[in-house]
Amino acid sequence: MHKKVIVILLVLLAIVAKAQCPQVLDYQNNPSSKPYWISCTGNNYTIQFQSPSSWSAYTIDWGDGSPIHSAASYISNSSIPHTYTATVDTFVVTLNIPSLSCTMIGVVVMEQAVNALAQIPIGGTSTVCAPGNLQFQNASTNVSKTTKFTWNFGDGSSSVLTFTNGGQTISHLYNTGSVNCQTLVTLQAQNY
Repeated sequence: MHKKVIVILLVLLAIVAKAQCPQVLDYQNNPSSKPYWISCTGNNYTIQFQSPSSWSAYTIDWGDGSPIHSAASYISNSSIPHTYTATVDTFVVTLNIPSLSCTMIGVVVMEQAVNALAQIPIGGTSTVCAPGNLQFQNASTNVSKTTKFTWNFGDGSSSVLTFTNGGQTISHLYNTGSVNCQTLVTLQAQNY
């Protein structure tokens, strides 16, 4: 009987401890238990790590290889700035508060607006008699890990691909009667 009570009490303590993780303000100044900070400028980016709660000793690993920030306590609404150098990358920020048995994860996403560009590959052709294949090259710039590409081939079919399609050549089969003499092919690219 005593063992069951102790086990249940330990499980409840673990649940309560995890529930005590503070919220941190994200890039839109909204409190979040999983904050995101997003920069699309291509320049250095300084986050202001801030929380409406206070807590005791803690560490923050910024995820960019810089020294871990640690302090004896945090006072609510104070700001801890950290600057990420200009890059296109994603960083995991980890807040650890041992007294609360709390580990909170946030993400910093740095990228630039992606520029979609579709072209005919060198040596390729822009005409084909159906049924036949045409090739298109994804020459988009500022591609990052969050980029998603949508090809629309003008015949009612489309293809959604990840960032790995950047710089690649894609082939599409046009069936008889699927298009007119001129067909518009589009490439849409999206990221944060």
